[in-house]
Amino acid sequence: MVLGVKYSVCLILLLSAGLCHAQEQDKVLQHLDSIANPIVFKQDLKFDTEHIDMGEFPDTLCPSFEFSFVNDGKETIIIDKITGSCSCLTVNCDKRTILPEEKGKVSVSYNPRGHVGKMHHQVFVYTNRSASHPASKLQLSGIVTSTIRYPGYNTCMGSLRLKRKSVNFGVVSRSDRNRIERIACVNDGSDTLSVSASFPVCNWLEIYTEPRSLPPGGEGDLVVSLDGDKIPDEMRDVRNFKVFLKGINSKLTDRQLDIIMILSD
Repeated sequence: MVLGVKYSVCLILLLSAGLCHAQEQDKVLQHLDSIANPIVFKQDLKFDTEHIDMGEFPDTLCPSFEFSFVNDGKETIIIDKITGSCSCLTVNCDKRTILPEEKGKVSVSYNPRGHVGKMHHQVFVYTNRSASHPASKLQLSGIVTSTIRYPGYNTCMGSLRLKRKSVNFGVVSRSDRNRIERIACVNDGSDTLSVSASFPVCNWLEIYTEPRSLPPGGEGDLVVSLDGDKIPDEMRDVRNFKVFLKGINSKLTDRQLDIIMILSD
């Protein structure tokens, strides 16, 4: 009987502690939400529109928009601060002190880099009437479209786009033969590519695309083949070096491939 009472008391305490913890979490979430979405306290600052739909636009375009307003009251309004819901927004106001019936505008520019897809952002305008509640909530929405034809191929060597610009063989022994590493690639140009190593020229390392001739728009692999038994004896502890490719129409520094390896005896 005593054990049952003790168990019940412990259970009640645990449940109470869990409830308190949940309530504290709710308070934190409510506080964060109040910061991200403060309650608007409507004042005499009247905007022509508080929502602009930008429609579809490419991620290379940084559009700018203006929200026009007027002081519709009988007292002077001072704009204390303007905050945006994202660091991708740049906000400016042409005037901070607005006399009765005076007009002004809030300019907002948006940088869509890295924000492909649907977007919805807010701009909060605070005045001297309230430090905690904005006078207006301006909204921007739209759809950002990607201009990258081949997402994921982030390394560009002329018209050859690669998933990365380095290969890592790890530990290489002189007894290793035909060690192969691959990098996914695509021909983003209008001419067929035939890629090979330009410098340094060595008989123990071969670089080519597979297929050997990569047509426009064709996807394949950049193959790096290594024969350890052909590595010169004087080479020791090679960790990384650069190989320059040929068959690509770009400057030399744009077509270098990093080879990483550790040569064991």
